[in-house]
Amino acid sequence: MSHSSIYIAGTCHTIVFALIVDDFIVGHSHPIDDVIANLGKHFEVKDEGPLKYVLNIKIERNRATRSIYLSQEAYWKKSIKAMGLHLATRPHDTPADSNAKLSKSFSPNTKGDDCTISDDNDIELFEPNGESKVALPYRRGVALAMYGGLCTRPDICFAVNACSRYSQNPGKAHWKALKRIFRYVLKTISLRLRLGGLLNSPSPQVYGFVDADWAGDSVHSMDTFKSTTGYILFMGANLGPVSWKSKMQKCVAKSSVESEYRATSQFSDTILWIRSLLNELGLTQSTPTTILSDSYGSIQSCFNPVNYKRLRHVEIQVHSIRERVSNGQVLPIWLPAELNVADIFTKPLARPLFQKFYLQVLGLAPCEYPKNALRVKKKDYGPRERTALDRLRQDVLLLRRLLSQDED
Repeated sequence: MSHSSIYIAGTCHTIVFALIVDDFIVGHSHPIDDVIANLGKHFEVKDEGPLKYVLNIKIERNRATRSIYLSQEAYWKKSIKAMGLHLATRPHDTPADSNAKLSKSFSPNTKGDDCTISDDNDIELFEPNGESKVALPYRRGVALAMYGGLCTRPDICFAVNACSRYSQNPGKAHWKALKRIFRYVLKTISLRLRLGGLLNSPSPQVYGFVDADWAGDSVHSMDTFKSTTGYILFMGANLGPVSWKSKMQKCVAKSSVESEYRATSQFSDTILWIRSLLNELGLTQSTPTTILSDSYGSIQSCFNPVNYKRLRHVEIQVHSIRERVSNGQVLPIWLPAELNVADIFTKPLARPLFQKFYLQVLGLAPCEYPKNALRVKKKDYGPRERTALDRLRQDVLLLRRLLSQDED
């Protein structure tokens, strides 16, 4: 098995081992008492039974709908208290203020990561001489939020990523932004990430959304003109999210097409890793993985070098997306910007748009797709695109049925 910390064994029956330091999780569909007994001959093994809690993540199952829910309510309560906040603190509707900007110029003159925050009185965050009040290191607060965002809360990933850029020398504005994340989590602390569900085929297909905020760092920040990449990968429209990311690009993109093209290429790297893992699990991906993007120019560039003059300066490795398209591994499809849920990973959204997307990225609400080609003004869908969208619409119907059964 080539994937780090994941081991697959078996011919007739597959057994999956996921190692976590000195613990491991076993996934299997048939009894494995003999396997555990053999491991016990070489290692000290203790069988804890069905998985209910691991790495501060609570696992809940609905056997009827074959759903798994991941949550971290206990973890967040401890983190909120560690941040010097109370459970009765005024919550927020979004993890980031859509009108606020962050900058290194907001940092105090004296460097250090002991910059701290008080409870609710923002005016008293700093003494008159600029020194901070001691409560909790900023880096630890970022780490607490980042772990939750990586495990079960994709809806806070962008806000955490923005705050992490100022860990070296945070100021009052950075502390307010970090505290806002915890105040948002406080309001949504019972949210769960949904995985699994009613399978619609023996081999469920993966698909994802990708987006980039061109020169977005000049909008929500004031330090660079770098773009922000955001993507999320689903196991079918009804099986929930399996991978997501919000990250500032390493270099300045000269156009919006370039920023979207870079984001799509980076996303395809993750897709190939997931496809490889699924193939080893016996869930062979027989069709190209659908990539949904709202950048028509980027999609054109994935199929052929129509924007050669705009992209000739781009590094060679970024153009690997074209090879993957021609090999039938990925299939970029255009969709309207208002349906692209990856937008939640690239910028601080206003409340209406954020509330439209955050349940979708948690797998708790179905994503939307264009109903017909009439809605698409820039391009008619070809046969491959229509087939892929039809499959996703069928999955949406299954997801709605699954969620209604879970509520019952």
